[in-house]
Amino acid sequence: GDDLAGRGAVAGLVDAGVDARIAIDPAAATGMCIVLVGPDGERTMIPDTGANAGLDVEDVPAALIRAGAAVHVSAYTLLRPATRPVALAALRLAAESGCGLSVDAASAAPLSAAPGGAVLSWLPAGTTLFANADEAAVLTGLSDPVEAARALAAAGLTAVVKAGSDGAYACAPGSTGVVHSPARQVDLVDSTGAGDAFAAGYLAARLGGATLEAALASGTDLAARAVGLVGARPDTRSVSRGPAGA
Repeated sequence: GDDLAGRGAVAGLVDAGVDARIAIDPAAATGMCIVLVGPDGERTMIPDTGANAGLDVEDVPAALIRAGAAVHVSAYTLLRPATRPVALAALRLAAESGCGLSVDAASAAPLSAAPGGAVLSWLPAGTTLFANADEAAVLTGLSDPVEAARALAAAGLTAVVKAGSDGAYACAPGSTGVVHSPARQVDLVDSTGAGDAFAAGYLAARLGGATLEAALASGTDLAARAVGLVGARPDTRSVSRGPAGA
């Protein structure tokens, strides 16, 4: 939105070193999210979509989607009917260009409300799908994260299933071999942003040529850092920006 919250969000990204390509909606307010963190460090979110609902296909920076790049799509964009065409366009462009493609499953509740089997059918073969155990169970009907990872891999995806204190599991497309990264022993202060931090660590490692096992460990390490901090972002003064863009 063209408002104080929007300008502050963009400034925060730029200060953190992000090349931010932003679409501004002059009519709608910037989307907001209230995050409630309990004594156990786990969070509950109350979101307001705001200007995000106005995202349009023309807002996709198509020139940046090319071989050697990586496209990461939130399933919130994919699951919301108003913005689904944008997500599908980005997925299609990524698949056609041969660049890396990943999707975060977002949340179990909207996944449950999606048309049966539709979500997996929207994902091009080879897509890396990040899902926690609950989300993976919705998509596969399997409560065991290992079996869920295998089922998602059988559907042609690189499955990355996060299982909290049990660590994370990954399975390559068409494989039955599941890689495991144990959870790190840390004090849980605030789980906000842990999933995004995991994806960042994993994807940066993969873009740098890391194996599936090493990338899984990298994601687990970064998620462990995130849960030890209050809020979803680290102090940008302490962020190390390596060649992989981490």
